[in-house]
Amino acid sequence: MARRDSYNKHPMADLSHDNIQQIRLVVREETADMRQDLTRLGVFMENLEHQFKVLGEAVSDTLKFTRQVSSHSERINHLENDNRFMKETVTIHSKQLKSLGAK
Repeated sequence: MARRDSYNKHPMADLSHDNIQQIRLVVREETADMRQDLTRLGVFMENLEHQFKVLGEAVSDTLKFTRQVSSHSERINHLENDNRFMKETVTIHSKQLKSLGAK
C-alpha cells in the first residue's frame, strides 16, 4: 500500500513553501521572457509583411514597366521598318522619275 501512496502523491508535496515561491518566480520570469520574445517576433513579422508588400509592389511596377518598354520597343521597330520602306520606296521612285526624265 505504501507504494500506491507514492504514486498518488502530488509532485510538489515534498517541497517547502520557499521552494514553491522560487519555482513560481522562475515560471513568472520565464513566461515574461517568452511574452517579450513573442512581442519581438510579432514586430519582426509585421516588418517582414511590410517588406513583402513593398517588394510585391516593386515587382508589379517592374513588370508593368517591362511591358511598356517592350511595347515601345516594338513600336519603334515598326516605325523604323516603315521609315526604311518609305526611304526605299522614295529612292526607287526617284530613280524611276530620273530615268523617265532623262529620256
